[in-house]
Amino acid sequence: MMSTYVKFCGIRTPSDLNCAVAVGVDAIGLVLAPESVRTLSLQDAAALRNAAPLSLDIFLLVRNADAEFIRTALHLINPGIIQFHGNESVEFCRQFERPYCKALSFNEPDLHGQIRAYDDAEWIILDGHAPGAAGGSGIVGDWQIFSEYLGERGMLAGGLHAGNVADALRVSRATAVDVSSGIESEPGVKSPGRMAAFMQAVRSAHQEH
Repeated sequence: MMSTYVKFCGIRTPSDLNCAVAVGVDAIGLVLAPESVRTLSLQDAAALRNAAPLSLDIFLLVRNADAEFIRTALHLINPGIIQFHGNESVEFCRQFERPYCKALSFNEPDLHGQIRAYDDAEWIILDGHAPGAAGGSGIVGDWQIFSEYLGERGMLAGGLHAGNVADALRVSRATAVDVSSGIESEPGVKSPGRMAAFMQAVRSAHQEH
């Protein structure tokens, strides 16, 4: 039985969704950030959300979006959780009265303080990008820092792929992982083979320990 919670972020097509479900992920991320190669229209995000099985957790990723846009997106898509991936304040995240997660960088100047500030977040996603930058960069963070600062509500991200996720789990002691570029054949294009290999690597990591 695999105990690591796995999220595939940047799902863009019905075939991406079907493959993610087939390999057994727990969650997918739908991106609504115009600057991202993985961004979706509201209509396409809603269609994917409606096609997803009820057992799948749906994260809706926004980055420095205005509150009106987010409210419209929540109404149309009705995700399980909002993922804030920009410079959003705690107060901004809370105003929507929905479960939310906050992405932070391993390189935050006051990482411990930032983690404490978002104390009501369902998850803290610790990513390898520069503070305030976009995710999905493929930059690996310091896994040891994760083990020092985050417990069960932490989700490890940043440069994960089938070749390193087992080591990442061992060093970070993470119970949840988030992957995007590591399951792609090119930016924004998910690879069924890499998606399956990632899940197999996670399963193998559990079998070894």
